[in-house]
Amino acid sequence: MLYNKKEPKEDTRSVLGRRFDRLCGLFLLWLVNFLFVASLVEKLLTALMFSIPLLVLEAVALRIFLNIIGRKRQQQRRFWLAGKKFIEDISKINSRNEFILTVLELFAKIPEFQTLSLNTSRKCDDNDKEKGIDLIGIYQGVPVAILCMRTEGGNRINQSDIRTFAGALSHGGYKNGLFVTTGEYAPGLTRIIKEISRKGINIKLIDRSGMMNLALRAGLGGLQEKDATPGVSFPAVNDKRTIFILIWNSVFRFEKAKSYFLFGLMLYGGHLLMRGTSFLSLFYLSFALLNILMGAVCLYLGRNVVGNDPLKGFEPDKR
Repeated sequence: MLYNKKEPKEDTRSVLGRRFDRLCGLFLLWLVNFLFVASLVEKLLTALMFSIPLLVLEAVALRIFLNIIGRKRQQQRRFWLAGKKFIEDISKINSRNEFILTVLELFAKIPEFQTLSLNTSRKCDDNDKEKGIDLIGIYQGVPVAILCMRTEGGNRINQSDIRTFAGALSHGGYKNGLFVTTGEYAPGLTRIIKEISRKGINIKLIDRSGMMNLALRAGLGGLQEKDATPGVSFPAVNDKRTIFILIWNSVFRFEKAKSYFLFGLMLYGGHLLMRGTSFLSLFYLSFALLNILMGAVCLYLGRNVVGNDPLKGFEPDKR
C-alpha cells in the first residue's frame, strides 16, 4: 500500500444509507445475471432459476469485497497517521550522519537487499556537505550506490546535485544509484535522469514520502501514531505479513490487470466457439468471468498495493 499525502476520506453515509446502497447493488447484479442467463438459455423461467443461486454467491462475494474495502480504508488511515509521524520525524533530523544511519536501518529491513553497509571511502567537501556515495549494497544481485542528502528550509534537490551524484557513480564504477533526501526534488529532473540513463547510469529518486512507501513495503505496518516516540524507529518486520504482501502483490498488482482482461477475452472467445457443448462452454465462460473479475480487482485495489516501487528497474551489472 502506498502512502497517501492527503488525509483519507471517511465514509459519511449512515448505516441505513449503506444498507440501501447494498440492496441496490444486489438488485443490479441480479438483473445482469438474469438478462445474461436469459440470453443463453432463451427461457425466462430457467433463467430465473439459475439467476437466484448466482445472486446468492454474488451477495456473499459482495459482502467479502465490501469488508475488504472497509479494512483497506482503515488501513489507509492508520498508514496515513504513521506516515505523518514518520515524515515529521524525518524532517527533524539535523545531522547528516543521523540521516544516513536512518536510511541504512530502513533499507536493511527490505528483504531484496542482500547486503548493505556504509561506504568507508565517502568524502565531504570543505563545508561538510554531502558528496559522493554514502551507502553501498546489493539489491537483487545488482550493485547499488546510495547518496543520502539532508535539505534545510525550502531548499530542493536540483540538477547540479543529480549530475554530481552521477559523476560519483561513474567514478566508482556503479551503474545503479539511489538519491535519498529528506526534502523534495525540483521540477524538471526527469529529463536529467533520462539524459544520464542514456549514458548507462540508472538513478532513482526517493524523497521522504518515498521512504515511507518503502517502510510500508517492507512490512513495517506497526508504525502507528500511538507508538510515537522521539526520533525515527522501525519495528521488527512481521514475517507472516511480509509473505502476505508478497503474495498479494504477485496476484493483484496493477500491471496484471491487462493480462487478466486479455485472458478473459480469450476464454470468452473459447466459450463462443464451444457454445454447442454445454459443459465446455460453461467451463470457458466461468474462467472468463473469473479473469475479468480479477482484472477489475487489480484496477481498483492494485494502485494501493505496492506497485510503484522506487527500486524497480535496476539492471544487472554486466561488467
